[in-house]
Amino acid sequence: MTIDFHVHFVTDCTDHYAKTDVMMALQIAAQNIGSRYKSTFMPVGKFDWVELSYAAAHHYGLRKSLTSKLSDKTCRDIIIVNAAPPKSSSGKDAGDNNERDNFVLATLNDGTVLAGTKNGLTLLKSHIKELFEFSASNNGSQFRSRDVLPEIALLYAKGYLHKNPKNDETQLKALQHLALRLMKDEDQANITAFDQPALLTAQQNMLDSLIELDPMKDIPDFPNHSVVVQIDEPFSNVKIKLCKEDRVHLREIFDHTGSQGAVSVRFSCASLVDEIEPSFKSKVIEAKILPRLFDADEGDVVFTLGSSSHIINDKGNKEFMAQLVVLQRRTDSPIPYTLPRIGSAVKLVMSEKS
Repeated sequence: MTIDFHVHFVTDCTDHYAKTDVMMALQIAAQNIGSRYKSTFMPVGKFDWVELSYAAAHHYGLRKSLTSKLSDKTCRDIIIVNAAPPKSSSGKDAGDNNERDNFVLATLNDGTVLAGTKNGLTLLKSHIKELFEFSASNNGSQFRSRDVLPEIALLYAKGYLHKNPKNDETQLKALQHLALRLMKDEDQANITAFDQPALLTAQQNMLDSLIELDPMKDIPDFPNHSVVVQIDEPFSNVKIKLCKEDRVHLREIFDHTGSQGAVSVRFSCASLVDEIEPSFKSKVIEAKILPRLFDADEGDVVFTLGSSSHIINDKGNKEFMAQLVVLQRRTDSPIPYTLPRIGSAVKLVMSEKS
């Protein structure tokens, strides 16, 4: 069976019913355009754009590293990302549809399609070839992960979201399916068949809502300090994306022959999702800096420059995550510190002993 798309859906809408609804919406959207796909589903923390962006970049990097040069090039990857709180706590920006940021659609240099919220594209922005905002995102349903996002992602990947669609019956019907979904309930009730004037007008307005963006200006930047991006289960290994300054300093210690390093680690009290300037009031964690994790003794707190996890970073390069680990040999081995939240800023103070 030929597969047209591999779809990786990353979202904070993660209860069992929501997941099932999203997967069914993907099936219907694919049926509407006559495409076959395989999918994976990745839950992230509520509104957590740091984890969202990391999850997207990790998947992209893993696909690139695992894909053989002999692999079928006819199958396109689609990464869908979604974590969008309301625009304001008071609702003053909500309008009629509890508005959130509009969805965007992007194509990377290798043909991978990205769809969803801007905050999930941060670590892949240097790879973006074209980027569009879909301004009709907030029309229709409030459950956009199900009723809007799967359909626009597949239509865009198929090449159907053009302002001047071709005279192709499948394409035109698929566009009208989406246009109908984005209409208000009272307007939908008046549509009984394809090609009605009101539906054709809604279709064209929908296509005209695509606005081209500049990815380097319009996609937010990742934090410029070290940050927690993943916590392994069940071992509780804390994976950290290092800033350039911390990585260079750690590398100098690693490369210094015969040296033994130590590092004091502090995590910010809250995730960067919740605060702009990090506040470091947590307990100081003292750790050994070691080239290899298993050079430590049981119970040692260890900081290593590399780990099993990597991403494509915001400069477009493959980057392995650093990690803070307690070496465990039993199931009841304790962790002598409170685990941080994903998105917490990391403060490192390093020392070197000859």
